[in-house]
Amino acid sequence: MRVLVSGVTGYIGQSILPILSMEFKIFEFLAVSRDIEKSMVLFPKDNFKNITHCTIDESEIIVNFNPDVVIHLAGYSTSSNSKIEIKRLINGNIEFGVCLLDILNKCNNMKYFFNISSFSEYKFDPFIQSSSYLYSASKRAFRSFLDYYSSLRGYNYMNVVLYSIYGGVNLGRRVVEI
Repeated sequence: MRVLVSGVTGYIGQSILPILSMEFKIFEFLAVSRDIEKSMVLFPKDNFKNITHCTIDESEIIVNFNPDVVIHLAGYSTSSNSKIEIKRLINGNIEFGVCLLDILNKCNNMKYFFNISSFSEYKFDPFIQSSSYLYSASKRAFRSFLDYYSSLRGYNYMNVVLYSIYGGVNLGRRVVEI
């Protein structure tokens, strides 16, 4: 099985990719990130023989990899609405993902797409989407593109909503500790 994982240099990606690589040694993984140098330092070929690296700009590598499954962890999180942060939010949470979906549209093996999201997309009710802040609005916007592209290719997708996502040192409790 071939699994594409985006956002491997982020907090969750750094935690989950080594586990997946070790537990599923016969699987092939394609680590797609904006910072390929960091990705290669975190997951060197000597230690992770079943992981290949590329950026979103290397569409030919993604198409030739032809994944069966995608785990989309990539994103940018901030509570600021400053002009520079708005650009980063749109780039990280919408543009990067839509570019990935467009590339995946050329892949014939795609069966499942797992989109990782945040509870902040449900401000007042766990069943009704209502953005808590601009970050969650941008994550919600990406879902419309995901729905569109999955209808074109006929693959299944699941939005995995995590309750609490923190990088670095966090003293608060989480539903699932990494």
